[in-house]
Amino acid sequence: MSLLVREDGFTLLEMVIAVAILAMGLGALYPIFAASPHRLKVADERAFAAAVLQSKIDEQLLMEDWQNLPKSGDFRDWHWELTGNNYAHESDKDQPADFLFRLEGKVEYQGGNYGNPIIFERVIVRKN
Repeated sequence: MSLLVREDGFTLLEMVIAVAILAMGLGALYPIFAASPHRLKVADERAFAAAVLQSKIDEQLLMEDWQNLPKSGDFRDWHWELTGNNYAHESDKDQPADFLFRLEGKVEYQGGNYGNPIIFERVIVRKN
């Protein structure tokens, strides 16, 4: 009679291979999920910066203070800038229209790489 009886189950080699495959799969997924919170933070910061820039443009439009441009300032780690000039269409670049005014707002991150600056541009009819 034989004392060695083969039991059904996994061998140690099969277990090591399964753990190795699991580790490789988790290792591939980790960078994907680890970067998501950072991307959400960047998107949130850029949305906030765009809202602040939009409010600065709206404030400028309400005040109608065209002589004191350019303006700039800082908030958090962002730098904003408003510039403006008489608008000239491509067909009449030599003589810009006095009643049309181009207002451009730009905001960019000063503390690292959050992508390209955010730029808003408006062409408005100026009251004389």
